[in-house]
Amino acid sequence: MHVPTMSLREFDDAQRRMPPGLAERTQRLRACATRAAWCGCCGVARRLLRLCFAAVRHGDDAIAEMLLGEAGHYIGTGRHPATCPQMPPRPARRDGRAPAQGRVPGWTGLPGPLVAATDASWKRGTCGIGYVVSDGRWGMRGWTFGPQDPTGPHRVLNETADSLASIARRRATETFDSTARAEGLVEAFLHAWHRTGGIAA
Repeated sequence: MHVPTMSLREFDDAQRRMPPGLAERTQRLRACATRAAWCGCCGVARRLLRLCFAAVRHGDDAIAEMLLGEAGHYIGTGRHPATCPQMPPRPARRDGRAPAQGRVPGWTGLPGPLVAATDASWKRGTCGIGYVVSDGRWGMRGWTFGPQDPTGPHRVLNETADSLASIARRRATETFDSTARAEGLVEAFLHAWHRTGGIAA
């Protein structure tokens, strides 16, 4: 049975009436609700989502939550055609998209200014950013995205942070000991930095 899509305004109005926790969960069904007109899985999920919105209007949040869970199940496990705009989310590999940060011990309290370097990396739709600070702190994060370069319109020229960003980008789709590699990279940078009194990161 074909279930008509919702207009963006209809979806947004219904979402605004929901309790915050449920409203956040409906956001991932936005394409299913408003664009995936001919996908069978999305049609079933859209029907459940309409019932969910109706349950909220009638003050039955428990039923709304159950219906939303069912809709999410169809989105996540159903067979979508290749042209469906509501593809299920790809599973993260060992939380590779979550931020990672740390601190190499032994570099605090040294004389001289505190210097931080940052950089970003983008390759085939996967992004990464990284930073390193002269007191031993470092961090990185990788994620998949569209063709936008996260560095923006300006190029950003430091090698250690660039390498951290590359590790973060790979970490979003590959499994390897990224933390040990990052710490070794930062440790080498800090030795060079403090030995020469300041080098380009």
